[in-house]
Amino acid sequence: MTIIYHQNFFRCQGYWSITIVFIQFNELRHQSFKNFRYQS
Repeated sequence: MTIIYHQNFFRCQGYWSITIVFIQFNELRHQSFKNFRYQS
């Protein structure tokens, strides 16, 4: 029981970290795009 629970927990943690990185990457890209527009 506990082993399956831990596997699912780590799998969820992996999904969460990927989602957070994806969101941060989108925000960073959006920020740099705005800066690029302001500069030009």
